[in-house]
Amino acid sequence: MTDSNPQQPTPYGQESAKSDQPTPAFGQFAPPPYQQAAPPAYGAQPPAPYGQQPQQSYQGATVQDPGKTLGIIGLVLAFLISIAGLVVSIIALQKSKAAGFKNTPAKVGIFVSIIVSVLWIAGIIIVAIALVNLTNELQDACGNGQPTFVFNGVQQACPAVKQ
Repeated sequence: MTDSNPQQPTPYGQESAKSDQPTPAFGQFAPPPYQQAAPPAYGAQPPAPYGQQPQQSYQGATVQDPGKTLGIIGLVLAFLISIAGLVVSIIALQKSKAAGFKNTPAKVGIFVSIIVSVLWIAGIIIVAIALVNLTNELQDACGNGQPTFVFNGVQQACPAVKQ
């Protein structure tokens, strides 16, 4: 009667032939079987001695571009206040070059600032020329002593000028 059925438990007091460890008492858990640790991988550090913390190898922190944020601010300012955007973008580009980085937002900020500044200056010149022409036309129309003049097909009154 020594049939060994793996699904039936061994009778009380007899040890199983399958394990070298003692059978735990009722309600207790058996410790896990002993397993040998795998050897460390090639080039890996050996484990730290008992009671000491393992040494961690830190790789250097990544160096960030010191002008990156200023370059973005300069680009935004280029659309709003072009002269301020130009100044901030130039400062950002100089800081980035000194640290050895390329700063594309600063370059774009310089470019946009210059274009927006030229457009503002051109707009101011166009408005100034239009105002000068308008005052010359008004002076010509009202300078002959007549109280009214025709402008774009509409009769207009001349403004009273005190001398």
